[in-house]
Amino acid sequence: MKAAKTLLEPARTAVECYAWLPREELTRLAALAYSMAQYASSPDDGQGFIQDGEPWSNRGTFMADMLDNLALLVGEYALSVGVEAPDNHSPQRLAVLREDFRKRSHRLALELQQECAA
Repeated sequence: MKAAKTLLEPARTAVECYAWLPREELTRLAALAYSMAQYASSPDDGQGFIQDGEPWSNRGTFMADMLDNLALLVGEYALSVGVEAPDNHSPQRLAVLREDFRKRSHRLALELQQECAA
């Protein structure tokens, strides 16, 4: 997503504070954040879920990943519509997370196909 060329004017009403983010867009971004965290909960190829007696991930890491992903995705959307993103927004980190998601989702889709074929 590209950043808007200009920022929106400061909000003059309460509705203007949140109208830039339609509920449908937030729902789409939340679903993507959930999927990204879901795939990040699985270890890389050839690694077991339990490593050195510890799980690869847990409910807390899933929740933290999902919330972090959502913040980054909403920040990116904000910039695209002319809302200034928070200081901690990191487009570079989001790019890395998206690439990891792309690789993991592709790998897991292949594994599911192989399981179904067996």
